[in-house]
Amino acid sequence: MSSASAPQIAMSASPSGKTCETAKGDGPLESTDASAAASTLASVKLASDVVIDASRKDVHAPLAAESATSATRNGDRDVMLRSANRIARACRRPLAVASLAVALVACKSSSDSSDAGEPIDACAILFGNPNAQTGLGADMCRPECSCSAFAPPTYDAAFIQSLVDGWQLAMPNPPLTADPYASAAPPDDPPATVCGVLPQGDAGATPRAYTLVTYASIDAASAAGASVTHFGHCGVCSTLANLAVYMRENDLTAPVRACGLMPSVDGGNADVTCLEQLGFDLPCAQAWAYDTNNTRNVCIGTCLTTLNDPYNLPDGALSPCIECDEVMSGPVFKSVAGRTRRNSGLPNAICRPCDQVQPLVHDY
Repeated sequence: MSSASAPQIAMSASPSGKTCETAKGDGPLESTDASAAASTLASVKLASDVVIDASRKDVHAPLAAESATSATRNGDRDVMLRSANRIARACRRPLAVASLAVALVACKSSSDSSDAGEPIDACAILFGNPNAQTGLGADMCRPECSCSAFAPPTYDAAFIQSLVDGWQLAMPNPPLTADPYASAAPPDDPPATVCGVLPQGDAGATPRAYTLVTYASIDAASAAGASVTHFGHCGVCSTLANLAVYMRENDLTAPVRACGLMPSVDGGNADVTCLEQLGFDLPCAQAWAYDTNNTRNVCIGTCLTTLNDPYNLPDGALSPCIECDEVMSGPVFKSVAGRTRRNSGLPNAICRPCDQVQPLVHDY
């Protein structure tokens, strides 16, 4: 377990593990390079085999992907040349034909092929960690986002346990005393909002005390000495102990559903007790139980007929039952829980578009 550090917003290295150095004093591209770049635009498709190989070796894939996205969306040759110029300067090397080709098709290059033999669009691959119930394979869903260069690490058992044993919330969240679904969900947070872990007391203490603080931005959290633990405001599931459950359980859908079917006796709440046995603390378990109950009430017609369907449809869309839960229960759950897998940068058995996932790496 490391001491509190600045929040890490992921920017993965290129496939070669190298990064480019920023050139100092380099002039603009020579006219011959610009001409070569312009002529390359017409032959990118013909050079697909070379492009695919070059993309594996490119030393600055994130910059190439960013530049390619800007260029191709604008459809402007000058934008493309400026993008190529940036890549050449950043890598301190002459612009080669293959480099520009990589930049232009970075999100299209893939060694995988569809059944029809067409290259799979890497930018369309969903983010997740599919299992037998997902309904998708690694050709459509992976624990990485290629176009944004986000590939979260695999958090090992020792790190996950350190979140439980090495940290203690200084002011535990009180139990929920009312059904949050009795009221409408509040408005969404401003996009830059983050929840931070702010260490307290002696850095050598085990467990070390911490508080959860909502900050207006990553910079504000860093300035305060906090580590970002998820995007959005802090809630009852934002604790590090609850994060450990999210990391340990790749598929929470199945056990949460099973807990929701537990019969309650003697006035107890078997659903909450079952969820606590997964590792959630009481307030977070209550948030999940209220979510399950609301989904049961408003999505019963949909879920009775599709409950056993795979989590994702063949085209990547959510199953009808999960989609209903997402729409009808998700906003209130997020407002109460704070933490979700997506705003914490964690893949799981339900696959989602990469633009719904926050690129966050955990280090406390």
